[in-house]
Amino acid sequence: MLVAIHTIIQNRTGIFLFGTARNDSYIALMANNHLPGNLFVARAGSFLIDPDWAGTFFAMAIFIPIGLFVESSSPLAKVLYLTEAVLISLALLFTYSAGSWLAASVAAVIFLVLLGGMGYRAQFLICLSAAAIVVLIGFSSHLNLLLQHASDPVELSSRVGAWQTGLRVISAFPLTGIGLGGLAYLVNAAPYMVPEQLILLAHPHNSYLEWAAMAGLPVLFVFVAILVLNMRWALHNWIVADPRSRCLFAAGLAAIIALSFNSFSVNAWTLPPLSAIGWVILGILSSPLLSKSQVGHTTEGKHDKELASAKAG
Repeated sequence: MLVAIHTIIQNRTGIFLFGTARNDSYIALMANNHLPGNLFVARAGSFLIDPDWAGTFFAMAIFIPIGLFVESSSPLAKVLYLTEAVLISLALLFTYSAGSWLAASVAAVIFLVLLGGMGYRAQFLICLSAAAIVVLIGFSSHLNLLLQHASDPVELSSRVGAWQTGLRVISAFPLTGIGLGGLAYLVNAAPYMVPEQLILLAHPHNSYLEWAAMAGLPVLFVFVAILVLNMRWALHNWIVADPRSRCLFAAGLAAIIALSFNSFSVNAWTLPPLSAIGWVILGILSSPLLSKSQVGHTTEGKHDKELASAKAG
C-alpha cells in the first residue's frame, strides 16, 4: 500500500518522494515516462521507475488485500483491506500500463473461479465494484487516456515489432541464445531488428521470448516446466484447503497469473524484483507443508467428531 501511495503522490503532484538526483535524471530520459503523443501526461513508475514494471507489481499486489478482504470476518479489517485495494487500483491506473490492466483482468476471472462459495464471490464483486466506482467517477479522464494508450496503433506496432525481432533472434540461435544481459541483446539483436521496432531495445518486451533469445530454448523449457510444476502443486494445496484458506490461495494464484500473463508484454518474470516476489508467493503456495497441515487438521477434526459421537452414545 505504501508503494501505491507513493505512486499516487508522484502522479498528482509530480514529486518523487525519497528520490535521488540519479533517479530524477533517469526518469527524465525515459521514453515511456509519458504517454506517446501527449508529453503533458506522465506515467508513474514509483520505486520501480518503469511504469510497465510498476503496473505489473500493482496487478499482482491488488489481489492480496482483496483475498484478505474476502477471508476476514472483522468489519474493521474489511474496511482496511478495501481501502488498500482501491489505492492499489488507482496506482495501477496512473501507470497507464494496458498490459498490466489486461493481466489483472485475466487474473480476476481466475480469482473468481477459485474462490468457490457464492458468498465469497459476492464479497469480491463488492470490492471490485467499489474500486470501479472510484475510478469511473473520480478519474474518468485518466481512464480515457488509458484506453487511448491501449488502442494506439503505433504503440501496438512497435510492441509487435519487438516480439518479431525476438523471434528472429531465436530462430538464429535456438539452442544457445545471444547471451544474457540487456547490453548483449542490445548489440547482438541489432542485425535481426525488424522495421516495426522503431528503436534498439535491451529485451524483446516478453519474458518468455527473452529467456529463449538470450539463453536458448532449452532454458525457456526448463523455466516453463518449473513454473507449471509449482502451479500444479499450488492447485493441489488449494484443493485440500478449507474454504477460508482457499480465499488466500486464490489471491496468491491470481497474483502469479497476473505476473505470468503480463510477462507476454513486458519483461516481468525476468526482472529481479518482480520475479523474486513471484517465486516467494509461488513457493509458499506450493509448499508440501501446507498440504500436510491441511490433512492433519482434517484428521483431527474427524477424530474429535468420532470421540464426541462415542461419548454421546
